[in-house]
Amino acid sequence: MKVCSRLPLISVALFVVAHFCPAVRFERIGEHTHTPAGLWPWNDRGSEQYTGIEMTLSGILGVLFLQPGALGWLANPLHCAALVCCGGFSHTLSHVFTLSALIAATLSLHLTIWFPLMRDEGGVNYLVAARPLVGHWLWLASMVTLALYVCAVQRERKQSTTAGEKGGDASMGML
Repeated sequence: MKVCSRLPLISVALFVVAHFCPAVRFERIGEHTHTPAGLWPWNDRGSEQYTGIEMTLSGILGVLFLQPGALGWLANPLHCAALVCCGGFSHTLSHVFTLSALIAATLSLHLTIWFPLMRDEGGVNYLVAARPLVGHWLWLASMVTLALYVCAVQRERKQSTTAGEKGGDASMGML
């Protein structure tokens, strides 16, 4: 079975489309109340919605300022490194990068619940992920698509090496 060589392209396409879609709705938490401000239906000022590109551009700041809730952003460079490695550089490294990107992406929203992100420089307001939107799911789908490709390539390589060993044994028996 030949591995579908289009899967990395599909992964890149999903990754790009995810950056232009609404990704996550955050709830603002104030210093004095410690409850989400947008909990009441008549007060929508407590929630904020970000697109994927906004999350990517602002996520680097969370990593630079060592906010544990922003560590899910690391899935982006890990995903890009896995794509580069899938291009023929090293399939062992592509496994490591793909698995690391999947773990970081899966934990991304949970980390913001456990460790809220600072919304302002004074630490008065924080952001907690309230709901993933379509951009987040497309972003995760791009990581899963690449993981499926890496697993399929590994499986195909195992089958080809196993078939090569069996073919070599059969030819030796004919002599």
